Amino acid sequence: ALPQDCLNLVGTGGVYATASDLAAFGGALIGTKLLRQSSLNAMAAPEYDRGIWPDTDAPGALRYGLAWDAVEWLPFSQSGIQALVKGGDTLRYHAGLVVIPEYHMAAAVLSSGGASTYNEMTAAQMLAAALKARGVVLDESLPLLPEAAPAAMPAELTENAGYYGSTAAQYRVDVTDDGTLTMRVLTMPSVPAQAFTYCDDGTFRDTTGQAALRFVKEANGQLYLYQQAVGLLPGLGMMPTANYAAVKLPENDITPEVQAAWDRYLSTSFLPMGEKYSSQTYLALADSTAQETAELVPGYVGASRIVDSTSALYELQIPGANGRDGQDIHVYEQSGTTWMDVNGALYMSAEGAPVLYTGPDSYSTVQENGYARWYRVGGNAGKSMTVRVPEDAGFWVYDTDGQVTASSVLWGDTRAELPQDGFVVFAGDPGARFHLSFQ
Repeated sequence: ALPQDCLNLVGTGGVYATASDLAAFGGALIGTKLLRQSSLNAMAAPEYDRGIWPDTDAPGALRYGLAWDAVEWLPFSQSGIQALVKGGDTLRYHAGLVVIPEYHMAAAVLSSGGASTYNEMTAAQMLAAALKARGVVLDESLPLLPEAAPAAMPAELTENAGYYGSTAAQYRVDVTDDGTLTMRVLTMPSVPAQAFTYCDDGTFRDTTGQAALRFVKEANGQLYLYQQAVGLLPGLGMMPTANYAAVKLPENDITPEVQAAWDRYLSTSFLPMGEKYSSQTYLALADSTAQETAELVPGYVGASRIVDSTSALYELQIPGANGRDGQDIHVYEQSGTTWMDVNGALYMSAEGAPVLYTGPDSYSTVQENGYARWYRVGGNAGKSMTVRVPEDAGFWVYDTDGQVTASSVLWGDTRAELPQDGFVVFAGDPGARFHLSFQ
């Protein structure tokens, strides 16, 4: 069990509600009590089809309207029924809302684990059961990919080999003359490379024949890697995928000096400075330290193109969820400490944190800038720290692996043993003062 946490963004994760209230909100989007019918019609229209989008009728989990993540959802869409779907996630909270205007029905599912996709699928199963109870017949057959047979591959497709990327993942794609496409996920080096075989419908298929990749040159001149598949999750129903997974990354040659600068940044631990004391970011630090070390695309940091020794910019154009949340990164030095600005979120290198003072009359005060106060344990490991926590504030203690060992926010701690090579952070409103004593 964890207390309510905070996400330092407006809108995303910034509104909390119960499942019943969320379902009632979905119900308010049926009929014209809240919005005019013209507005409801505009929201439910296939907005995704107005711009760059895969030229296919294949079902997909993302077919967005205005505000809705999807205005088509299985099994309803293949039964001639429109379902409107919206999901939302913070790191640990997940929500799914499904609304069926024609039948005046809405269902909401919240969870403190998993993913919003599962919540949406659960809500859809609830509504499907309710419709069946009304005698409505649904087509729940699995929309399999059309059959395709291995075929000779056009030789020019080998030119599409290279690096591909999205905000979530980067890939190395190789294409050989024998019609084999091999894809490695650079962000997850432990995942084995996948092989796909060229087929007579222009796709590359996996061994099951039910997962397909295809190269698409779009109107904007970009080369995209299109993916299509349909999965069946026990108890939750069908999950179709039909989208641009990634775009081919332009080559970006940088000098050895610029590469050395970014190698140094990437080997440096950075600490969040602008987060509220109850932010989920503090609990997520342990997750980030446990992640695999990704293999980087030459000239890139994740999906951001390295511009010079202090800047990397997100420039990819990918329609849908695979293009969201890109990061512009700017690094600078101040008073001998390295700082990193990521889309306005500020981080300080861990080396810039002073050693915690454990003498008499020790205290830490949040300054006017509101930045969190980070300290290294240094030679104070093994000491017991007692904290008088001010109102609307909190502290966190971490061991050398980034695991939380004490927290006034999570567990109401007022005492903590200082771990070897650990860190302590105090956060709150400007002027918040933490009084400390040690044994």
